[in-house]
Amino acid sequence: MLLTGGGSGLTVWAQQRVPSGITALLISSVPLLVLLLNWAFFARRAPEPRALVGALVGLKRCGAHRRSPADAAGHVRPPYVIALLCAMLCWSVGTLVASGAVPAARVGAATCVQMAAGGHGAGVPGIAERGLERISSRAGVPRVLAGAGLPDVLRQHRRAELPLCGC
Repeated sequence: MLLTGGGSGLTVWAQQRVPSGITALLISSVPLLVLLLNWAFFARRAPEPRALVGALVGLKRCGAHRRSPADAAGHVRPPYVIALLCAMLCWSVGTLVASGAVPAARVGAATCVQMAAGGHGAGVPGIAERGLERISSRAGVPRVLAGAGLPDVLRQHRRAELPLCGC
């Protein structure tokens, strides 16, 4: 839910009012945020120097593509930037939680649950923003609202004894 619903869902929603260059710059800092959160709250050890250098080089390379953030400042709306910051946090925490929560033999099942739950979670901001007018009648509005197939996926997930948090 954190990775797909929170991270991807909030990013897609925020892209409506935040230029892609600013979004790319913010999202490219997620690896650095993962390292810092892991250090502060999860593993409680400093990141390896090469991991830190890699995250900083990646951030610098992405920042080099963004010429002048001041050009787009007038187009940025604060709620959408806050949504991007929340997306960054969702991706970072979801990555750290999921890395220790899913055994290697169950990655496929966990991925299915992540996509189903995240897709439903990502639909909430879309429905809140635009209402139901954008959903095709051919998709079957009652099935969309009822979460077509989600109860079955959750039942399978419970049988596999995997935590929902972060997946």
